[in-house]
Amino acid sequence: MSAEEYFGMVINIIISITLLVLIMIFFYMIYGEKDRTASLKKRYALKISRFLWRLMIYMRRRFFNSENLFSGK
Repeated sequence: MSAEEYFGMVINIIISITLLVLIMIFFYMIYGEKDRTASLKKRYALKISRFLWRLMIYMRRRFFNSENLFSGK
């Protein structure tokens, strides 16, 4: 296994773990708190979903569309 394959795998694992944690935070915001009002939950859920979508697009552009992961572009 070369260094590029190793670090590419590490980056993919870190991205996957980050995405899972953000999804768990999203579900906690919706289902975890019982004392908040429904409109407040919807507003937070919308903000979190927008953030997750932007983060997913950023990660796809940053890491998966470049030919060389270590080019810094």
